[in-house]
Amino acid sequence: MKLLSFLFLLFLPLISSTSTLVQDILKPLSRAENSTETCPKYNKFIYYSLKQCPNFSQTCCSSRLPFDEDYKSTLTCTAIGNFPNNSLHLLSSDEFLQMTKERDSCGRPWCMLSLFYSKQCIYSAKVADRFAELALMYPNMVVVAVDAAAKENNVETLISHYGIAATPVIVLWENGYPRYKVTETPGDFDSLVRVLQQRSDLRPARQWIKDACIDGECEIPADVIPINKSNVLRQSFNLDEYKQTYDWYLIAASVALIIQGLYLIEIKRQEGIPWKNFNFGF
Repeated sequence: MKLLSFLFLLFLPLISSTSTLVQDILKPLSRAENSTETCPKYNKFIYYSLKQCPNFSQTCCSSRLPFDEDYKSTLTCTAIGNFPNNSLHLLSSDEFLQMTKERDSCGRPWCMLSLFYSKQCIYSAKVADRFAELALMYPNMVVVAVDAAAKENNVETLISHYGIAATPVIVLWENGYPRYKVTETPGDFDSLVRVLQQRSDLRPARQWIKDACIDGECEIPADVIPINKSNVLRQSFNLDEYKQTYDWYLIAASVALIIQGLYLIEIKRQEGIPWKNFNFGF
């Protein structure tokens, strides 16, 4: 019993700090004014028969209205409003799992975009170059990144629960549930933005530099979000530039494996070694 008490006291500060960080990121979900008790009553006859909605000024009140699930073709991500700290959050597996359990106090949906990455993966690095820009473009959405290869207690739980077989993996979440897996080419930033706008009601609050304009061939507005490939996430990677090319050893091994396979097929076809009767002339 004393041992259990000691372990609890030992891990209590860690649990408390994780909870505090998550609550700080998701402040709009637990505000004091997030209450449906003060919402005005609405005439259900008008709502169902005349198909007219009451004029609620607060999104907490409108979240009480019933809706048709089949009609909802996109995710609702703007009901909460802007998150106060709209920057990229680098989370541990514990912090991320805690965040998926959080809900709005009056039932409004909230959205999150997550990147599961590995610091040794060149494709994760390509995504990390510009992933932080999404937090500035979409203040209505929480943007996080989690190292899926980190040596942490709950990493295996995270991987097995959500089926993260490889990295990078980009997922759009609603109310702590994964809704869409983004399968665009790593580093194709414009395609990622396009998917977010197709799958949700999110619209960019600021302009970004298009992929075709990175080399400076386009006229770029003054208030555009700058590209910062030296951001905190990108700097955490353990990659050299020369490694972001083809692995010639892997290619050579693949060619050798193909040749060996063809040789075995030829042996089976000729029922023996192809050159066993070859005369060298001496």
